[in-house]
Amino acid sequence: MFICWEMCWVFRYNFDMCPIHETDQAEERWSQAEWEHYELWEKIEARARKIRRLWISAALLAFFVLSAVPVVMDRGVQWKALSASREFGQRLNGLKREAGERQQAFRIRVHPTRAVALVLEWGPHCDSPLFSPAQELVLLESDSARGRLGFIPAERGRELGIPGLLNEFCYDPLLGSRQTPGELDLAGFMIGPVSELAPERVASVLLHGPSAEISFE
Repeated sequence: MFICWEMCWVFRYNFDMCPIHETDQAEERWSQAEWEHYELWEKIEARARKIRRLWISAALLAFFVLSAVPVVMDRGVQWKALSASREFGQRLNGLKREAGERQQAFRIRVHPTRAVALVLEWGPHCDSPLFSPAQELVLLESDSARGRLGFIPAERGRELGIPGLLNEFCYDPLLGSRQTPGELDLAGFMIGPVSELAPERVASVLLHGPSAEISFE
C-alpha cells in the first residue's frame, strides 16, 4: 500500500493515474480566492489614491482662487484705469490722423457728468469759435465697471501738487498741440477711481511737445 501511494505522488500530475486528495483541491481554491481578493484590494486602493489626489488638487485650487480674490478686488480698478488710458491713447492717435486728413483741428473735453467720457468737436483751428456740434466718446463703453472711474480734474491735480493735468485738449494739424506748444512741454490726462485718489491706482495719458506724442504711466 505504501509503495502504491508513493507511485501515486510521482505520477499524479503526469499521467493522472492516482486520486487527488480533497485537501489539495481546497488549498488550490483558497489560493485562487486569496489572489482574487488581493487583486480586488489593489483596485480599491488605487481608486482611493486617485480620489485623495483629486480632493487635494481641488483643495489647492480653491485655496489659490480664494487667495487671489482680495488681490483682484484691490487691483481691479487700477487695471480698468489702465485699459481706459490705453483706449484713450488709441482714440487720440486716430483723431490726430483724422485731423490731418480733414485739415481741421479737433478739441476734446472731459464730459462733465458721464464716467470716463469725452466731448469731441471739430473746427478750422484751435482759436476758432466755429466748432461743430459736440460728439461723445465713451471709454470702456461695454464695461459695467467703468462707472467706478473718472478723469481727475485739473483743479484737483493742482491741489494735490500734480501739474499739467488737462480738462481739455486741442490739436491743429498745422500748428500742433495748443496745450504743449514747446518741445519740452508736457501735459496729460489722469484716470482713476472716483472713490479715492491713490497714486498706485491711477493711469495717465501723457502728451509731449507740439506733435502731442503719447505715452502712458
